Amino acid sequence: MNSEIKTEDEVVEIESTRGAGLWEEYIESYLIGLIEDEVKKGNRLTTTLTKPAWKFIRHKIKEKTTKEYSQEL
Repeated sequence: MNSEIKTEDEVVEIESTRGAGLWEEYIESYLIGLIEDEVKKGNRLTTTLTKPAWKFIRHKIKEKTTKEYSQEL
């Protein structure tokens, strides 16, 4: 595990590539569960998840919703 402290420039944001919109409650709950699992696995070095953790979450969300989300740095 990389123990570097991430800077503000390395914050990962997820945005829909098809435009902004509200998430359905079940998808939001699913996302929160995925984030909780990643934190329990130790994939959070400071106050944000690691890049691989966000990549995994994006993959799982796409798998569940069939929607693409981009990563903005």
